[in-house]
Amino acid sequence: MTRRDDFSDVVLGSLTSNAQSPRPPHPGFQGVLLRAPRRVVLRPGAAIPVCGFYLLPAASLLPPGDPPSAIQLMAVDVMTGLVLSAHLTPPDPIEPPDEADAVSPAEVGDALCGGYFNPNLFDYLPLPWRPASYEVVAELAGRRSNVVRIRLEEERRA
Repeated sequence: MTRRDDFSDVVLGSLTSNAQSPRPPHPGFQGVLLRAPRRVVLRPGAAIPVCGFYLLPAASLLPPGDPPSAIQLMAVDVMTGLVLSAHLTPPDPIEPPDEADAVSPAEVGDALCGGYFNPNLFDYLPLPWRPASYEVVAELAGRRSNVVRIRLEEERRA
């Protein structure tokens, strides 16, 4: 396994950058990016880390748009077509601001808002515990990420 494929150091559930976080492909990038291991062995304690990054116009993240805490994860079973989806939720729900403190799209102008997310797919999606291949995407404020393909494999017995 190469370092590029080693996701063992990812702090699952964190909202910080790590060695496996996707990097913007160019300075003017805006959108959502994902990285994930190509294969995960099904064994006790197994996790499916998905490392994400977003950089979007702040105005697109204000109501009535989706806030950053409403990133939608979707996984499609390549063989069966089963689609599973869930919204990521922050560890501590954020209280909405009072109307007097609310920010309007005009006030944020052209500012960009970005961040990282590192969920364990098993914590959000009821994936069957069996070998399968999934195509995983994330969506935020109407922007869809790249597709990552993850293969779940049975543990080989010696």
